[in-house]
Amino acid sequence: MKLKHYFSMILFLLFHYFVFSQAKATGKEVMIQGFHWTTDVSATKWYEVIKSNSATLQTAGFDAIWLPPPSKSTGGMGYIPTVWYDLNNAQGTQAQLVSLITDLHSKNIKVIADIVINHRGGTLGWYDFSTPSWNTPTETWSICNTSNISASGQKGTGAPDYDPVAAGLKSAGESGSFSAARDLDHSNPLVRDGIKTWMNWLKNDIGFDGWRYDFVHGYDGKYIKEYNDATNPYFSVGELLEGDRSRIVKWLDYTKGGTATASSTAFDFATKSALQNAFKDNNLSYLKDSSGKASGLIGVWPSNAVTMLDNHDTGPKPYGQDLWIFPGDQVLKGYAYLLTHPGTPMVWWPHYFNWGIKNEIDAMIKIRKDNGLSSTSNLNIVAATNNLYAAIIDDKVAMKLGSDNWSPSGTGWILKISGTGFAIWDKGTVVDVPSLTISQAGGTFSTGTTVSTVLTANNTASTIYYTLDGTTPTTASASAIGTKTLSITANTTLKAFVKNTANVSSTVYTEAYIFAAIPTFTVYFKKPTTWASSVKVYYWGTTGTAPVVAWPGVAMTQDCGDWYKYTFPSTVSATNLLFDDGTLKTVDLTATAGIKYYDGAWLSGEPVNRCPVVAPDLTISPIGGTFTTGTTVSAVLTANVNTSTIYYTLDGTIPTTSSASAVGTKTLSITANTTVKALVINTAGTSSAVKTETYTFSTPTTFTVYFKKPTNWNSAVKIYYWGTTGTAPVVAWPGVAMTQDCGDWYTFTFPSTVSASNLIFNDGTLKTADLTATAGIKYYDAAWLSAEPANRCPVVTPDLTILPAGGTFTTGTTVSPVLTANVATSTIYYTLDGTAPTTSSASAVGTKTLSITANTTVKAFVKNTGGTLSAIKTEVYTFVSIPTLTVYFKPPTTWTVVPKVHYWNAVPTGSVANTTWPGVTMVADVNGFYKYTITGPTSINLIFNNGSSGTANQTADLLNKTNGYSYTWGASTAKLGLKEEVTAKMTTVSLYPNPVSSLLQISSSSAALDYQIFAMNGSVVQAGKAINNSIDLGNLSDGLYLVKIHFENGLEHQQKIIKR
Repeated sequence: MKLKHYFSMILFLLFHYFVFSQAKATGKEVMIQGFHWTTDVSATKWYEVIKSNSATLQTAGFDAIWLPPPSKSTGGMGYIPTVWYDLNNAQGTQAQLVSLITDLHSKNIKVIADIVINHRGGTLGWYDFSTPSWNTPTETWSICNTSNISASGQKGTGAPDYDPVAAGLKSAGESGSFSAARDLDHSNPLVRDGIKTWMNWLKNDIGFDGWRYDFVHGYDGKYIKEYNDATNPYFSVGELLEGDRSRIVKWLDYTKGGTATASSTAFDFATKSALQNAFKDNNLSYLKDSSGKASGLIGVWPSNAVTMLDNHDTGPKPYGQDLWIFPGDQVLKGYAYLLTHPGTPMVWWPHYFNWGIKNEIDAMIKIRKDNGLSSTSNLNIVAATNNLYAAIIDDKVAMKLGSDNWSPSGTGWILKISGTGFAIWDKGTVVDVPSLTISQAGGTFSTGTTVSTVLTANNTASTIYYTLDGTTPTTASASAIGTKTLSITANTTLKAFVKNTANVSSTVYTEAYIFAAIPTFTVYFKKPTTWASSVKVYYWGTTGTAPVVAWPGVAMTQDCGDWYKYTFPSTVSATNLLFDDGTLKTVDLTATAGIKYYDGAWLSGEPVNRCPVVAPDLTISPIGGTFTTGTTVSAVLTANVNTSTIYYTLDGTIPTTSSASAVGTKTLSITANTTVKALVINTAGTSSAVKTETYTFSTPTTFTVYFKKPTNWNSAVKIYYWGTTGTAPVVAWPGVAMTQDCGDWYTFTFPSTVSASNLIFNDGTLKTADLTATAGIKYYDAAWLSAEPANRCPVVTPDLTILPAGGTFTTGTTVSPVLTANVATSTIYYTLDGTAPTTSSASAVGTKTLSITANTTVKAFVKNTGGTLSAIKTEVYTFVSIPTLTVYFKPPTTWTVVPKVHYWNAVPTGSVANTTWPGVTMVADVNGFYKYTITGPTSINLIFNNGSSGTANQTADLLNKTNGYSYTWGASTAKLGLKEEVTAKMTTVSLYPNPVSSLLQISSSSAALDYQIFAMNGSVVQAGKAINNSIDLGNLSDGLYLVKIHFENGLEHQQKIIKR
């Protein structure tokens, strides 16, 4: 135990040294906000977009990039985070993020994470937090009691939300509440611990270097100091969206946390406000305050001011949210100010890549870097009037804004860049301040690994001097020009400095690399009796690298009884975790590396008799026996305790501890005669008895039975068997179907595993007596025969039938002829084009069904298994169209029944049978008419009637009527114009327009019912019902046609028309 404490202390001290020896921003950085408001919907994942532009950022001289919130979120941009430790989001995957950070680090660009810790969203609901859960949703102490946790207005149970108005950070009427999510209670130390653990994970495991704190007016600024002290970022900045610099100063004071130094920088929205107002009002005097200093935060606290023009909130759509837009035509002048003035400038991605001013911004960054300007550079405002602002910075750079003429006084000034309303000068002397970057930074690493550390001078012509033994390097030490890569495998203290070509040296940089064997980190958990056996461990916020897991975590391994265990990767020294079975779970827990036991609480050591000793034993399944040659037996040897070791042999010798072995279980694949002998030795060294199983393989005899069906049995012959020697599928009465072999003989072959069986032959009703048979070829004809009967399957002359036979069929129907060989094993060869079939033609064994829809000549023959051919048989199938004849009848209004039609003497003769008086019932049509369609004839004799005889109940004999004939009681005419039967008053009919292109109109005193249109060859090309006394001819080809129209009064009109 003392050793464990000692090792834990060593790890803590090493970690403490590593954390608090990290490099800090120098104030000379130029940064870029690497996203805008719609990067979450980028066609290419945004992390990949940034990565593809990283070389451009490096060339431009950007030192750090601010990335969007990394965690999974209900908002696409990440500002309502849900699962902190799930870094797969709309910008890309965690793997893509880590790859991007690695790439940026290789280009000496630091990476700033957007930290949203004022509020959270639930994983699935309002407040079911994940990683960490803080016992939600059961408990809500992590949520401020002024923050809603339900639509009905239920509140959290933590402390009240922070009041930024009372703190002097916001105007009356504003608050620190974020209504779209649940506000976190930062006054609760458990909440702060969860935040710090997560931020350290982002820094140490994911690779972030610093923080941009979101919505900082939602919680006390003193906690910023606590979070920064715990994580030691390279850089941090807070977002207090205020144009009043006194409020920003007040927030910076809060971040001191009772000390004399502010723990963070802040965005200088006051400088943004001054610039916007100066450009809007054309009054550049706004840029100087009453004391002669800059109007923004850079005038009073430049070292802690991050200057910017726009961001994802303030900028114009679609890049921002239109909240506070910097004038688009003044952006370049704005950067001329920011990139020459004190403070740390933050360029916005759309301004750099989308505004068309990239080259000008690059030039301004170069001027800033060439002259060594920093956040604390001396600012001398020379002029600040309506039309002129001029300033000299560090006596190295001069700049002016406005329309008035101005240039710096004195000698040596060189105009470097100018444009509408701005100009920048320097003295042309580039000051090279030597500096060095070291990547990978020092820290604690696993013994046996290699750390590749790259030393890079800020100027490729500078010389790096270094030592690896902790001594201070001199110009006599090992050296390299520009860059040096070191491979470190043991404890090493690296010290290095840079000397430029002007013989100016940098300070000495130090990094310590410690290698240690990380102790095994295994947790043991005793499952409560009410839990399921699928026990899992869910972990998050690891110290050290571990695979990200999704709820409910990874499966634990059963150790013994109800105890389960899980071993973390060797890279992990501490973690948050909980145990669960997918439904039930423990509270959130923490553990550090070592062997840990949990039974309702963490135990101080392993419980006595936790895994009681069980007498060693093993099972072998399946047991030995006789098996079929060519098969594989998978014999599984299983110890009764999964930590015991199985020792075994396969040659029948007694196993020893030198024999082949496996822990817990072993599967053997056995394909030949084998004697397995095995024993088990448990962890206490106790041995079991030796167990033996013998596996014998043999080739089984074919087992086929032939049965001759009695003449009074049906053909569905079956075999029912039971009590087999060897494995066979279980069958239910009446058994399985036998296969017809020839004539009345049927056959069945048992599986190769069967060597004997009881059986009964039957047809489902009739059956034999109970029989027995052994493997071999057996014949049964009322009794078992000694051998195959002579001429059991006589040769049958091959033949086939084709049914139905050929003939004439109706066009549009399908005929399905079946070709059947007289012996089921014979092959049918056939053609469908009238040619003689050969053995190369289409074929089928035993039978073939054809689907015929057009004129076809089928020719076919049969070839039996003896090679004998039958004669060719031929059937011809002809398809013809069957005519139809429709007649119409309008009865008198006095009839109260549906009329009937009686017909006889059809032409052609026999095309349809005569009806029996009074005939068949007609079908209602339109306008009081009834109709009936007769299939087959082209003309026929008719009588329309109401079921009774007599002139009041029937028409006269209507002879030789054709398709379309119509009769109106009291006024009738044939549709084909039999004028001798016309008794109604003639109707005047006009068809127009003629020629017609689409719609033919019908003008008549009687409504048009139906029509037929004939081509000049007499064929019907269109027919149908007239709609509102018109006919649509849009689909008719151009040409000359005859139109016949039938009217409601029984008359018919025909006329030639031209379609064009």
